[in-house]
Amino acid sequence: MSTAHNQASASGQLRVFTIRTLKRDELIDILALGWRDFTAAPLYGLFFGGIYGFGGLCILALVFYFNAPYIGYPMVAGFALIAPFVAAGIYEISRRLERNEPLAWSSIFGAVWHRG
Repeated sequence: MSTAHNQASASGQLRVFTIRTLKRDELIDILALGWRDFTAAPLYGLFFGGIYGFGGLCILALVFYFNAPYIGYPMVAGFALIAPFVAAGIYEISRRLERNEPLAWSSIFGAVWHRG
């Protein structure tokens, strides 16, 4: 099932886009492809996942250290702003694996800084 929506672009022209509904089989395929990429390059996946884990622990430590739970919500909201940078790195890894290109930290970080 898909739904058509209209949106005006910056130039004033009307654009039509479609939102598709994902099926369970498609979600399973997506997860399988992600697992394939992770098993092919686990160090890169652990690094980018570790950014989130370490960042969350730092936020938690700061909240407890300053005994100020009210600062936790703004810090978590701000922490989500790094998601586009992490996603750019993960997408670059997946793209390189799909094209059988070599993985190197410099190329992954280069994609993060150029796309983020």
